Amino acid sequence: MWGLWAGHINNGKFREALKFAERFGTVATKASDPSDALIGERLLGTAFYFLGEQTRARGHFERMLERYVRPPNRSDVIRFRSDQRVGARMTLSRVLWLQGLADQAMRTVQDAVDDALAIQHGLSLCNLLGAAACPLAIANGDLAAADHYAAMLSHYAGRHGADVWLTYGRCFEGMVLIKRDQFDVGVPMLSAAVAELRTARFAQYYTAFLAALAEGLAAAGEAVQAAAVLDEALARTEEAEEGWILAELLRIKGELVLMLAPRDAAVAAEDYFQQSLELARQQGALAWELRAAMSLARLRHRQRKTSEAGKLLTAVYGRFTEGFDTTDLVAAKALLKTLRVL
Repeated sequence: MWGLWAGHINNGKFREALKFAERFGTVATKASDPSDALIGERLLGTAFYFLGEQTRARGHFERMLERYVRPPNRSDVIRFRSDQRVGARMTLSRVLWLQGLADQAMRTVQDAVDDALAIQHGLSLCNLLGAAACPLAIANGDLAAADHYAAMLSHYAGRHGADVWLTYGRCFEGMVLIKRDQFDVGVPMLSAAVAELRTARFAQYYTAFLAALAEGLAAAGEAVQAAAVLDEALARTEEAEEGWILAELLRIKGELVLMLAPRDAAVAAEDYFQQSLELARQQGALAWELRAAMSLARLRHRQRKTSEAGKLLTAVYGRFTEGFDTTDLVAAKALLKTLRVL
């Protein structure tokens, strides 16, 4: 059942993965080893994360981590191929970031990295670096940390022959180059790595790389290509019920609509931004809600509705309690000054 759960997660079949996690949990309650039921909590949390149910996901991870103790003979690594505490913190960190807790997310990541290095389990470390440390550092705008984690990922993935994680490493390298406005190198690198993942049919976080590629293409002035890539991402989220990233894809769609038809697309773009805002609120994804609020506030400002824009962004920005040095919150504060709110 664990294998079926993992296979469905890796292939982007998240609703089916949830069913196997539930079956795992039912059987685990009858097992002689009480830790099996806690591993079931991690499987449930991961499935709920991908489906976009962040509050439920966090609850499962926190219950697991509060009570789970590694078996002294490390049987969990043998049975399930990775360290369970590292794996739980890996996805919990992503939940925390979505909930607007960027500092807690990165502390969780670094604690897990230290743990994975201490137990010297290469696959657990590669999973953690590829699924949490690199993407969250990039999302926060900490490109130095992203460089560090990406180098670690390439080193350990190469040592252990983990080809998929090597491809992830190239994705992150391309994303960092794009963030540094080196589009001529970063966009082709990311595009080639995404093509490798498409061929490998490894779908875990593949949609996020499509989103990054769409934004990179747009920033490089290739809005038509960007729209095609984003449409692929949206189709995948619909097919897989990949709710965790849908709000962000809708926001990017609105931005691309404005780029392609700046004079005639305001109504359509506003609709995408509103959809993004509402979905992010429903999911408790404050990080996505902030990005959607910034996109809509900029549009409102261009429409000479500056007061309305300021109220909208202030309401979202005011709910953050940490992460004020991250790229998104720095940008939000700057926009509020432009709107003459701060």
